[in-house]
Order: sequence, then C-alpha cells, then structure tokens
Amino acid sequence: MEAEINHLQNINTDHFCSSSQEKCFYLAHAIEAKFSSSFCSDILNKRLSITYLLDPTTRSLSIASCIESSAYLKALNADIPAWPEEYKQIETLAIRSFGNWARFWCEYEIYNIRQRYPYRLDLRPIHLPIDESSYHSCLINDVQDSISLYQTLYHQSPMLLTDALALINLSTLVLINKWYEILLTLNISRQGCHFLLTYPNNQSRGQPSTIVSSLRVQSWQDAQNWLHFDPFFQNKHWKMCLPSNLRERCLDTGLFDKQFSYEGNCNQSFEHSFSSHILDKSQVCEVIRLTVSGTASQGAFFLFLAQKRIMPHLEMKNFKLAYTITEQPWIVHFYETLKYGGYFHSSFRLLENSRHNTYKGFWVIPSLRYELEKIGYQTYKRRVVSKMKESKENRYV
Repeated sequence: MEAEINHLQNINTDHFCSSSQEKCFYLAHAIEAKFSSSFCSDILNKRLSITYLLDPTTRSLSIASCIESSAYLKALNADIPAWPEEYKQIETLAIRSFGNWARFWCEYEIYNIRQRYPYRLDLRPIHLPIDESSYHSCLINDVQDSISLYQTLYHQSPMLLTDALALINLSTLVLINKWYEILLTLNISRQGCHFLLTYPNNQSRGQPSTIVSSLRVQSWQDAQNWLHFDPFFQNKHWKMCLPSNLRERCLDTGLFDKQFSYEGNCNQSFEHSFSSHILDKSQVCEVIRLTVSGTASQGAFFLFLAQKRIMPHLEMKNFKLAYTITEQPWIVHFYETLKYGGYFHSSFRLLENSRHNTYKGFWVIPSLRYELEKIGYQTYKRRVVSKMKESKENRYV
C-alpha cells in the first residue's frame, strides 16, 4: 500500500487521472485502506481545534467561516507529529484542488456514492411540472431499512434511499449552502424518519420515482442530538424575536401548562423554559435538512409543496409543534403573511457570508396545515412576492 501511495505522488497526473481532483480521490481511497476511514473528519477536527486555540472567538463561527479565518490559515502550517506523511500530502493536494478541506470532503463523499451506481444511459430526462397533483409524498420511519430505489437530479442512476438522501444533502445543503457541519453527522441523513416529496416518472419502464424534496423528522427522544440545542445555535449571537402574545399562542396549542410565561432576552434560558413547560413531549418534533432540487422556479414550488404535504403526515403521527431552523427568504416571507398563527420566530442571527438572517422558530402544525390547505402555489407566490416588495420599500422609508 505504501508503494501504491508513493507511486501516486510521483506519477504525472495527466497520464493517470483526468484532473488533480481525481488524483485526490484515488489517494483518499489508498489512505482509507491503509490508515482510517475517518481520516477526513480527523484532519478537519484537528485543524479546527488548533484554530480555536489560536483564536477562541472562532468557536462561534460556522465551519465555512472558520476555514476562511486568519487563525485557520495559521493552523494549516502547524506540524502534527502524530499524522502520517500521507495526511499532509493529501491535505495540501486537496486544498490546492478544491479550495479547502471541507469542500474536498464533500466532493469525496459525492464521488463515492456515484461510484457505487454506474450511469444509466437508457433513462429519459425528467420533466418536473409545476402541478401539485403530479407529486406524491410519504413519511418513512426508518429509511435505513428501505430497499426501494430512487432517482435524484444529481446522478443519472437509481440508488438506495439512504444513498439518495445523502447525495441530495451533500449536493444542496453542503456543496451549495456550505453547511459543512453536516459532514460530521452525515449518518443522520441515512437513518431515522424522513419525509419525501417524489415525482413518479414512468415506472412501467422501470424508472423509479425522483426525490424532489426531503427533510428529516426527529422526535423528542432524540432531543439530545437536535440541531436546535447544538451549542452553535445556543450562543450569545442569537437575538430574541419572540411574538408579543407568546404565552397566549403557546397555551392555545394545548401543549403547555398554565404557568408558562417568558419575559427574558436570553436565547438559551428561553429554550430551557419553553421546553420545560411542554406537557407532552411526544407531540413535539424537530424538522431539519429541508432540501429542494431543480431549477430556481422548481425549487420555489417544491419548497411550498413540501411544507403543504408534510403537515398531514406530522398530524397523523400526533405531532402538534415542530422546532425549525431556516434561512430561506421565501419561507420567512410566507410566514409573515400567515393569518392563523401557524408559525412564530424565537431568535435569529445573520451568519457570516450570508445575506439573509437565519431564524429559529416553531411550526404550530394544525394551524399551519389549515392555512396551507386553503391555498395553491400561485396564491402562495403572490403573498411572498408582495411581502418581499413591502420589505424592500420599508428599507428606503
């Protein structure tokens, strides 16, 4: 194996691989076989830990922002005696080829999934209409047990559901939105309860359904792993934005004891108080990793339809309240138009390198379902566009 790695380092890339990126993937496979399958996380975590020591303020940054900091650049020069020489070799090559280590890791995970499923040239291009009746939805409790095949818009070959969900999360949330934190918990995308919005395709020709939207649903029994309670989403940078009638709205759900009230301005203390007054936590969940695929116009439609379709599924599981985190402007503006109390914010933060606030909040599921079922996509779009215009006008008043 050592000879294989040394040979790869010395060989002319043009004669062996079509790009330096492919060379990285080949070297990564060799390192996995010789050392550890967790080398990607080992390298990232070690560089981040050095960065935090050099500049403790970077602890409050997202990974995407942290790896652009001057402290991280200094950390890259730190010698790590415990590392085999191959770790430094691939780190240097990956940064040169992909821009940063997290981006390489994401691309490597995508590459590995695609390699397991050779291209199917016989599959027809997928036409995705803007028509609610054309799409199916379901909630699958344990996706890791599914043996069904699905298509995605990120590879021309059907694949197992676990791989399809991981590929979609990597191709959207990580690669596009740079939520590199997902790489550290990618297994969450491959297990547990997930909602799927799918297009049925031509199944008579053996063409499986295409996933156009997905999200993960987490029950309270897994609350210790909820994103809502992660230290990054609990720190002092989150600003409270609770509704003035918070107590009334919470009591109206029937989930809270009559002693509930909150008048502070601390994100962490609010969430502790909020959760401690919930009478039946089995009726509470967290929804995370909401993805949509397709063009910008298709994505806007799927964003609407996914929210509309998931509500009855959540009610069937007896959920009344869902913890959410979103930075999607279309979602945020739509929530501002709600008339029946189907959602409220709790806090927000403008993340580094982002033009939009990220909001923590709550779906009041029965109310949000009622409102969504009363409208179609065109009404939804008009309400969002109107609110966006109103927001722009207010900036100049």
